[in-house]
Amino acid sequence: MDLEGIGAIAAAAVAALGVPAAVLVGRWQMRAALRAAEETGRAGIAQAESTYRAALDAVRTEADAAHQQWRRGIRRDAYAGFLLAMTRPWMPKPVLMMAP
Repeated sequence: MDLEGIGAIAAAAVAALGVPAAVLVGRWQMRAALRAAEETGRAGIAQAESTYRAALDAVRTEADAAHQQWRRGIRRDAYAGFLLAMTRPWMPKPVLMMAP
């Protein structure tokens, strides 16, 4: 066998081993990329849920504060009305007698 034949056989052997090895490595890389994408998706969803819960908590806190302020205003107005009513002179109304 001459050098060209040995080179051709060696090239065929390298190709026969190299192509399946490249396909195998490509599959490993694809699986790793898919796993990384899934983990990134899970992390993104967890971050979004956390942000959503924080926004809900902020809105709930603001709503509670607004409600408390409204209640204080109503109480203040009611108490002011009560004090005004108590400072007015009180006179009994004349009782009308009806004939029996």
